[in-house]
Amino acid sequence: MPLVLGTKLGPYEVVGPLGAGGMGEVYRATDTKLRREVALKVLPQSVATDAEGRASNAKRNYSLR
Repeated sequence: MPLVLGTKLGPYEVVGPLGAGGMGEVYRATDTKLRREVALKVLPQSVATDAEGRASNAKRNYSLR
């Protein structure tokens, strides 16, 4: 389910979509506490509930830094 403009997830407020793929959807958002732009990745439930899938996703995201 896509997030809409203005959706709040903790301190983050969604600004708009950046992309989507097999591992989830990525959104541009604002960190309202630190006042900076961030990217949020929202995983599908099938990945979010699978520990191995989450570990693989975390490793892939870390390697992009």
